[in-house]
Amino acid sequence: KVLAKFISYYLLPSLLTIIIFDIILSIIGFGYIKDNLEQEIFRYPSPGDTFTAKPDVRDHNQFGFRGKFKNDIDSISIAFFGGSTGYAGDPSIPEIIKKNLNFNQFKVNVFNYSTVSSNHTQHIHRLIKFHDKFKYDFVIFYGGFNETLQYTRYDPRIGYPYNFYFNQELNTFMQILLKYSSIFGEIDKRTGYLSGIKKLNMITKKDNWKTKIIDNYWRDLITAKKISEKLLKVNKCKKTSFISITQPINPLTQSESKIWDNLKKSIELKDKSWHYDFTSLEHQVIFKDQVHIDQTSKEFIAKKIAIIINKLITKNC
Repeated sequence: KVLAKFISYYLLPSLLTIIIFDIILSIIGFGYIKDNLEQEIFRYPSPGDTFTAKPDVRDHNQFGFRGKFKNDIDSISIAFFGGSTGYAGDPSIPEIIKKNLNFNQFKVNVFNYSTVSSNHTQHIHRLIKFHDKFKYDFVIFYGGFNETLQYTRYDPRIGYPYNFYFNQELNTFMQILLKYSSIFGEIDKRTGYLSGIKKLNMITKKDNWKTKIIDNYWRDLITAKKISEKLLKVNKCKKTSFISITQPINPLTQSESKIWDNLKKSIELKDKSWHYDFTSLEHQVIFKDQVHIDQTSKEFIAKKIAIIINKLITKNC
């Protein structure tokens, strides 16, 4: 009777109060609940490249990417690889590029392989994964943020996908606890002890960590170029042209600014006709946060890319 009374009068009401409090906290944005909801739509498990968007929902095709994918022998074919800045928009940057290249003498077919939070290391695997499904005249790697500053906010291990430690390495019980409890999620956000991110972040204190970020950025781009030129089949042009672009960024902290400045300095030291530096456009676009820009700015960026492609079409197609 004493145990039953304790459960009825003390334990159950206390648990109910905690649950209600947890729900209220999740509604106002505490914990990882919002991130978990995004995970189901934008970071759906995918072999080889870790994740894509969830297939066959919204405007996602069967592969988990925006738009319809099909070979068209009469079109210039463009494969666009980016993170959320390539994925987002109505229309997205790749679709705006297509609109700006659709001249009377040829049509344009765009494959938008961009996924929210994906980085160029993943894009290499994605490029290989889809190299024989379609033909590509142009391959564009557009990014910079996910390949550098994202490591300061999520999984800090260079080349690892977004939050790999959480999605692939954390035990199931702790994953569920942090995903669905705003209380425990918020505790981990502030301390990093429950998920283990606190320990992982120790590598950011190493002297060569920032240097390795920049080295990996160029390694991925050079690898993608080699794959594009040696492995892919063209559709309308003489050869597949590889284009890499460093996007404009708006760093918010001193640490982010230092990493970003290092990347910009490394661009200045490179003599590469296939790489285009858009970082200087930071004052000509409108940022919504560190990296995402408004729709008008997407139009601006897309037109800049279209000019580059148009010159290469004249030369190689």
